[in-house]
Amino acid sequence: MSALAGYLAVAQLAQHLDLALPDDIAAGEHVTLGVRSVRPDGRSSHDPSFRWPWPGNWTPHIDADTSDAECSYGLHVALGWLGLSATGPVHVCQIVAYRESDVAHRGATKLRVSQAAVLDVWDVHRMVRDGNLRSADLSGANLRSADLYGADLSRADLRSADLSGANLRSADLVGANLVGANLYGADLYGADLRYADLYGANLRYADLRYADLSGANLRSAYHDKWTSWPRRRNALGGRWLTVRSVQS
Repeated sequence: MSALAGYLAVAQLAQHLDLALPDDIAAGEHVTLGVRSVRPDGRSSHDPSFRWPWPGNWTPHIDADTSDAECSYGLHVALGWLGLSATGPVHVCQIVAYRESDVAHRGATKLRVSQAAVLDVWDVHRMVRDGNLRSADLSGANLRSADLYGADLSRADLRSADLSGANLRSADLVGANLVGANLYGADLYGADLRYADLYGANLRYADLRYADLSGANLRSAYHDKWTSWPRRRNALGGRWLTVRSVQS
């Protein structure tokens, strides 16, 4: 089965997934995977009156609108993080399959279909935290207040990701691309940020105590007097690091 292009670098996780297609899909029939953010009870985050079915079932057929309007009628399916971020932080998502013949309108980050089959339901934060997401493409991800304690995000692409208020304690962020990331109020206590690129990142109110910033790029990063910096030796000039020794 093909991987879910662009979403959480699922190409890296697909090998660990065993997603069964509904029995009524003909042998050899081409289907594509997409993702939906939903409430824990399966109700749509856009329209609470619509409830998505449980895994293994198709949605009812809907006469989807083919127009470009954002609020057009139909089932909205995201192709990546940017297609989900408008709905706010994503906690629960469904992996869905759709036939190309059911696509009514296709956009850059999401599309609208008349029918889709639900294959699985994921706890997004747990998947990021427990999965092996080394070098994953999480650019633009909306992970506000996510519990990512100890997550392996080494060399991950987190450009412009929203990690404000996230729990990143003891996370492995070695070599991660955090250019322009929003880490406002993030808990990075003890995180491994060696050689991470934090150019232009928002570090206001962030807790970086005991984090390892050896070789990290902090140029143009935003910080303030409430940013908590590590005070042990590291490779940033071999000095005790204080807020005044970090160049913004």
